[in-house]
Amino acid sequence: MAPPLTVERFTSATAFLDAVEPWLLDNEVDANVVYSVARLLASGDHPFGQPVYYAVVKSAARIVGCALRPPPDTLCLSGLPTGAASRLVDGVAALYRELDARS
Repeated sequence: MAPPLTVERFTSATAFLDAVEPWLLDNEVDANVVYSVARLLASGDHPFGQPVYYAVVKSAARIVGCALRPPPDTLCLSGLPTGAASRLVDGVAALYRELDARS
């Protein structure tokens, strides 16, 4: 049986990148949008609002995916294993009443 998936949330782009940047660089094809937006947010010079959602999905303490949402943009996801997206729903719903799926 596979280990359960867990979600770790962050409150800043810097903390998010500290935790996930090596994984993002190793998974560039599946995570390039998340990485570029996180770097922009960390710069402090960006057009986005608050609150920003930052999350890492783990399986047995190993990163297997991540997500972020810089309002008013849509939710950005890296590649995720089966079942991981559903683990993000409660955290996203706690921050945002609605998500606009148009990009």
